[in-house]
This record gives sequence, structure tokens and C-alpha cells, in this order.
Amino acid sequence: MSKAAPRSKLTALHAKFAEYLSQVLDEAMKPVERDEEGNIIGGGIPLDAATMGIFLKFLKDNDITCEPEDLATLDSLREKYAAASRSKNLASILQEATGGEMLN
Repeated sequence: MSKAAPRSKLTALHAKFAEYLSQVLDEAMKPVERDEEGNIIGGGIPLDAATMGIFLKFLKDNDITCEPEDLATLDSLREKYAAASRSKNLASILQEATGGEMLN
């Protein structure tokens, strides 16, 4: 039977995982960068449902919650997210309709 890891190692692992998640989220939130041909070369990496679930579980497991102080700000964020989602879906549909060509 294996011996449990020392608390100091688990604390360090937790800190590294939190930093990694922070870096993933920072990269996902960067504006999309394109090369001369219009190919995406960085930023704006979409996060899939599984990845978002990892973020949510990590926050929940660490008792991180938030009560919005300003509901108008929360509504504004919801609207921005909805617009971005519609825009990304529309871009995917247009790209598929044009045979995979990148649109500007």
C-alpha cells in the first residue's frame, strides 16, 4: 500500500494546478490573432464543455462563490457572452458554407 503524499506536496500541486487553469483561461480570453492568410495563430482558444466543467469543479471544490454586487454588470456580461456565442456559431456556419475558407 502506498503512503499518502505530504501536505506540502499536495499544497504545491494545488498551486500549480490553479496557475495552469489561470493560464488556460488567460489564453482563451485573448483576442484572436491571424496570419497573412487569415489562419488563426493564437488567442481566442474556445473552451469546450469538459474544460469549463474542470474550472467550475475546481472553484466549487475550493468553496469559491460569487454574489454579484451589481446585477446590471452581470446582465451586461451575459449579453456579451451570448453575442460572442452567436458570432462564433455564425462564423462556423459561414465557414462551412464557403467550403472551409476563412472569412474576414
